[in-house]
Amino acid sequence: MAPMPELAAHVREVPVNQIREITEAAWSTPGAIVLSIGEPGFALPRHILDAGIACLDRDETNYTPNAGIPALREAFADRFRAHNHVDIGAERVYVVDGAQQGLHFAMSLLLSPATRS
Repeated sequence: MAPMPELAAHVREVPVNQIREITEAAWSTPGAIVLSIGEPGFALPRHILDAGIACLDRDETNYTPNAGIPALREAFADRFRAHNHVDIGAERVYVVDGAQQGLHFAMSLLLSPATRS
């Protein structure tokens, strides 16, 4: 059997992901509520499971447009208008995969290398 190739030097020098370390510690702590990864600590409601299964049955498993599914963007815009009384169009709504992506996206839109605190 051929030996495994060594990792590139720059990869060996990458520090351990602290969020993963915190999560591992929380998982090993009885009674801890783990919020670091974004996985719910409860069973999904049946209607959500059924919606996912229906998508699989319709073969709706392809990548979505970069900003999100248009109907979902419109639903978010409608909800924002109703709750905040601010007129916002779906073209200003972007659906992200999670908090880290959303924060990165927001900071990329608002900050530049020259931005100082």
